[in-house]
Amino acid sequence: MPYRSYFSSDATASVDSPDYQIFYRTEKNWNDFGYKFRVAIQFFRESKKITTLNGYLIPLVNGKIFLDIDRWISLLREQKPTDTLDFFSILESEDSYRRLRDKSNSKDEFLARLAAMKDLVFERNVSARPSQNFESVLKSEEFRLGVLRSPETYLAFNRAGRLLYAEPIPLESEAAVSFRFQTLLRGFEAMHDVRIAFSDESETGFNERVHAFIGINGSGKSRLLREIIIQIGRERNRQIETVFLNNDESFATDSRFETPVRCNRVLVFSSDYNDSFPTGVRSDSSFEYLYFNLISDKAQGALSLSRMMIDVIRMRDLINGSTRFSIFRSALEDYIDIEHLLLPLKTGADLPTAIIDLDAKGSKWIRASALYNLNEERLLRVSADVDDELDPLIVDAGNSEIVLSSGQRVYMRFALQCLSFIDAASLLILDEPETHLHPNLICEFVDFLYKIMSATRSVALIATHSSFVVRELPRQCVHIHKLEERKVTIASPRLQTLGASIDSICQFVFEDGSATKYHRRVALDIASRNTEFSDVLSSFKNQLNTEMLIEIRDAMKETDTNTGEVDVD
Repeated sequence: MPYRSYFSSDATASVDSPDYQIFYRTEKNWNDFGYKFRVAIQFFRESKKITTLNGYLIPLVNGKIFLDIDRWISLLREQKPTDTLDFFSILESEDSYRRLRDKSNSKDEFLARLAAMKDLVFERNVSARPSQNFESVLKSEEFRLGVLRSPETYLAFNRAGRLLYAEPIPLESEAAVSFRFQTLLRGFEAMHDVRIAFSDESETGFNERVHAFIGINGSGKSRLLREIIIQIGRERNRQIETVFLNNDESFATDSRFETPVRCNRVLVFSSDYNDSFPTGVRSDSSFEYLYFNLISDKAQGALSLSRMMIDVIRMRDLINGSTRFSIFRSALEDYIDIEHLLLPLKTGADLPTAIIDLDAKGSKWIRASALYNLNEERLLRVSADVDDELDPLIVDAGNSEIVLSSGQRVYMRFALQCLSFIDAASLLILDEPETHLHPNLICEFVDFLYKIMSATRSVALIATHSSFVVRELPRQCVHIHKLEERKVTIASPRLQTLGASIDSICQFVFEDGSATKYHRRVALDIASRNTEFSDVLSSFKNQLNTEMLIEIRDAMKETDTNTGEVDVD
């Protein structure tokens, strides 16, 4: 077998083979809840070491996990006919898989080495028929506690599968790099031409990581965002004819980046069940693309909310000094009591004192905050008992289920989905996320975006009809789509939008004054039926607001029927 695996108790062993990898024990005094599976793996090509990576070695004897690696290595040398010796391994993190892929001369070499290592990510995602004992190892306490103790290894096991298929691309450290995109969408006679610029916040005083596209229905905002996604996918995978699993047809006759988008991952969030965004990419694609629907689990193979909650709880990397679960709890604290968010359990056997029984059927639940605060060993045990098939619940003080409003559900789903998958230098695409959200919650939503974008050096593009979204952005981050005779021009408003009044934004950004409105027709009708404004005031002062009365007065002036100034206060 090419790239054969060898094993040693230390790093001094020599092997008479040109291409191989050798496992040897490291940190012999370290244990993971009594289990000592940690190893270093040296990789050789033509007898020259190309890299050393950390990982885990799980030895087996006669189908059972064997806890003493040194003794297992001795058994390999003895080769007793009565013993059937086997093993599995896994690298320490997603970055370890990237490093091995980058050091390999080809994808074939990369996969051949993983196959020879009986790597668990390879067995799970590539192998047509996983090796004997694969399932039993995954279900074992030794694997759960001795290997998946590390959050990095836990995420690698669950998410590194794509790295085994995709061709490597350089990782970006910053997504806030200005770009220009042009596309001729079907039904339009000229290009949509958008320039997204990012300035240094330390120089301008503005956070410019969130940009909004606004315009009337039919001006192509969502289609422009979709075309950006399609074009990124094509440029990342020129060797693949179709990158996306569905909805891959371009809605444009010509699309191009003058300067490319710089990002490692694209996350799409839509509030429309019938949107036309692709919901996934091929497993052999280099395009890290994830689609989320804020009102349903539309995407194929979408993780359950319970599984994403476990991931957020277990991910202990810090974003601006806080864990992801702490950020999740803080973002929702004014709208949802996270202390009463429950996760479903299969048995509840590992933590009987913290289990909540909700019904006569004996279903078991645990508070997410209680799970987060468990010691490490218990967290690992109970996490494995969470039922992925059921969604979390919110209950009141008496443990009765609370039915969340549509806005609460949308905000909770977004925060959980975003925190579960965002990484450094991500691009977020959001299509009308304000749907179902109260204006106050829209402002919280945008503030949450700002914080996460800054902390992860990511950027967000939003298609929106919300004045409240626009009010949270500086004018240079607002892109108005103005449609005239099937031609769209895209420009920033003259109004300084950040902190502007909603009325000003409606008038000068959304051009509310040019719209045909019921209240305008009512004002004109009242004006036409009265010759004295004092009569209007007498009849309608208690029914109409000051702005409406002024509009009636102005309409009367325009027809020269008003005779003087009247105080409407």
